[in-house]
Amino acid sequence: VYENGNGGAAVEWFSVNSDLTATGYNTLINDRSTPGSILLYRGGSAVATGPRFNPPTLANGKVTITWNGTGVLQQTSALTGNPIPWTDVTPQPTGNSYSVTPGTAAGQMFYRLR
Repeated sequence: VYENGNGGAAVEWFSVNSDLTATGYNTLINDRSTPGSILLYRGGSAVATGPRFNPPTLANGKVTITWNGTGVLQQTSALTGNPIPWTDVTPQPTGNSYSVTPGTAAGQMFYRLR
C-alpha cells in the first residue's frame, strides 16, 4: 500500500487475515500486540571498526593521546600534498597511548592510526 496526501508519503505493510473474527481484516507487519502477526527484521552484519582516538589530555606540560583498538601511530606536520606525507612515529608506543611535549616538535603535528 502506498499513500501520498498533501505532500506527505507513507508506506503501510500488513497481512490479510482469513479469519475476520480474530483480529479484524488487516494486521500490521511487526505488530507485536497481535498474536500471529508477521515479524520482519532487517538483516545486518557486524561492521568492522578500526581504532578510535579518545579525547586528548593535557597534564604536566604534556599532551597525551590514547586510543581503543590496534594500529600503527603515524604523524605529519602538514595535511597538504598528494599523498599526505605520513610517517610512522619512532619508536612506536607500547600500548595505546602517546605523549608529546608541545613546542619540542617543529610546528604543529597531526596524528592518525593506520
